[in-house]
Amino acid sequence: MQVPLLRLQCGVNSYDWGKVGQQSAAAKYAAVTAESDFTIEDAKPYAELWMGTHPSLPSKDLETQRTLLDLVQDNQALLGQEIFQRYGGKLPFLFKVLSISKALSIQAHPNKKLAEQLHTRDPRNYPDDNHKPEMAIAITPFEGLCGFRPLAEIVHFLNYVKPLRSLVGQQAAAQFEQIVKGSEESEDAATVNRNKDALKVIFTSLMESPQDKIEEAAKELVSEAENSPNSFAIDPRSETNPSGASELSEVVTRLNSQFPHDIGLFVLFFLNFVKLSPGEAMFLKADDIHAYISGDIIECMASSDNVVRAGFTPKFKDVSTLTTMLTYSYAPIDEQKMQPTEYPYVLLNTVAYTSGSSTTLYDPSEIEEFAVVKTDLKRNGAKATFDPIPGPSIVICTGGQGKVSMGPAKVEEVKEGYVFFVGADADPTDQLPLSLPELVNIHNAFHQGQYQDVIDFDTSSFSPENALPARILQLRARIALGQTAEVLADVEKEADTIPDLGAVKALAQQTAGDSEFALALSQKLAETHGENATVQTLVGTVLQAQGQTDDALALLSKHQGNLEAVALSVQIYLQTNRIDLALKEVSAAKRWAQDSLLVNIAESWVGLRVGGEKYQSAFYVYEELASNPNTAAPLSIVGQAIAELHLGRLPEAEAALSSAIQKYPEDVELIANTIVLNVLTGKDTTELTLRLESLQPSHALLTDLAEKSSFFDTAAAKYAPKVSS
Repeated sequence: MQVPLLRLQCGVNSYDWGKVGQQSAAAKYAAVTAESDFTIEDAKPYAELWMGTHPSLPSKDLETQRTLLDLVQDNQALLGQEIFQRYGGKLPFLFKVLSISKALSIQAHPNKKLAEQLHTRDPRNYPDDNHKPEMAIAITPFEGLCGFRPLAEIVHFLNYVKPLRSLVGQQAAAQFEQIVKGSEESEDAATVNRNKDALKVIFTSLMESPQDKIEEAAKELVSEAENSPNSFAIDPRSETNPSGASELSEVVTRLNSQFPHDIGLFVLFFLNFVKLSPGEAMFLKADDIHAYISGDIIECMASSDNVVRAGFTPKFKDVSTLTTMLTYSYAPIDEQKMQPTEYPYVLLNTVAYTSGSSTTLYDPSEIEEFAVVKTDLKRNGAKATFDPIPGPSIVICTGGQGKVSMGPAKVEEVKEGYVFFVGADADPTDQLPLSLPELVNIHNAFHQGQYQDVIDFDTSSFSPENALPARILQLRARIALGQTAEVLADVEKEADTIPDLGAVKALAQQTAGDSEFALALSQKLAETHGENATVQTLVGTVLQAQGQTDDALALLSKHQGNLEAVALSVQIYLQTNRIDLALKEVSAAKRWAQDSLLVNIAESWVGLRVGGEKYQSAFYVYEELASNPNTAAPLSIVGQAIAELHLGRLPEAEAALSSAIQKYPEDVELIANTIVLNVLTGKDTTELTLRLESLQPSHALLTDLAEKSSFFDTAAAKYAPKVSS
């Protein structure tokens, strides 16, 4: 019998809407097990990684190069007898990774009966006779459209967005409003059906609009989005913060840049605009309208490639079929999202259990073809042992490294991007012990300010894809220690061809005082490589240092799960006294990266500004870091001391700083904060001030003291008593 654990080689599609080069998760995962001649091209879009037996892009056994379809058809036991017979010797599901840079089409997937009819009538455009319900799970922050909005919101937009009402037609809009008015939230079956019929009429009217009228209305719509975004608010009565106005207007202008004057711009006002944080999911039944806009997702569906399109696409559009097939169900965003549950058929070992590791089940109960389990192991040595299931599975590792085993005889190494097929009724000793990602420890050392440890970090065993990120961290650590000349020499030959190293060059120039060249390079990188995470963080730092706050925040807002971009945004908001936005940024990050060290540190920054009981919370974070020999560094000690100062515990703050400054006598932040403490306690600051001036003449504290001294001298001269002769 075939061993029921196979490592797969999976293919990747290149569509125009995919993310380019190394930005694409689909491409990076595919490259790990791709054919020998596959290389990721920097300017090429990579859209979908397919995992399964679908003939359009079948997966292969990495060792034998036989297709997975051949293997399971030759060995029914791999699928299980019942699954084999019910689904004709094929996997009942198709598993994908999607990396989305541009919007996918406004689309729906036909139910089983319609799929058979469409396939018979037009097999070229509808290659399958199967239905295609599907589920999307975000692995980076995701945007999309999903299902029809609540009717009250559609009525609202018809009244406030003039180009929309003009395109639909005054009579059609008025008739729709008259039918649904007062019954938008009714649960009476007859009323709901009447509302659905009315929604079908007006939506069909919109979708059948002549192209010349669409173009004319789209121009007006984009102009309104750019000049009067408040008309796009769900609640325009709130003048200070109209709900969703800037968000929806920005989506309109962005999508118009991708698909100028497209009917999809108006479909936005009929569908829910949904944002998913990593780990959140939505389920799309057959005949449900939707579109993906941006992000990386795991997608699982019944094995079919049928798509009925009607907007945001250069491909074949079938407006008549789409408007006829839709269910026209309407509901708020929250009802479109899935509510995952804890997966019960797994045993976590002690390390996994005590570290907060988890297994989460995403199960659309009305669909029998598939369900997805997400396993998150958070510490080295964590292990999850799964009970066997009576059907086939596919496993993909989206981060980390470790081992996957099938009993004692079958053990495989697993890294990010590795994909495995697991046969039905696999041995109950199946295990997935994953270690932390390679970069976690060096990242944490950097964020804790342990810069010399970062420089000395042994990265020789790192996988090739992590070599550049590790090098970037080490270069940044050298910049933090004042080694800017050495860093500039190191990156000079590669800075023009590798955006990450170009960003390092800009940061080194800024730190060395060459602000003019740093700004010019940063602006160029922001324009050409704004989706690059390193560019976002380092160029954002340079832009903010040069007073280009709006440009810095605009660049950082492009991030797709870049925690350093989140942390820098928090710093900028705090520097500009926008504590409300800093709080919002931290709260959003906690939903998808609650256990991240960087998120906890960022939350502590905010806590020190908010004050009150937040001082104590911040103190606990910094105290834990400062008291642990593995994490103690000047930054954590300074954070602890600042929290102590705010709590009125001056002796404790003095003890922490005094001990640290003896160990790190040239750390400018320790010196600066000790000067502040000495001022508060009435002690002499001359020696420390001179030391700070010699180490960093441009330090913010020295600038602040000079300004205050100047103000004092001016006031003293102005108000000095005058003695008349």
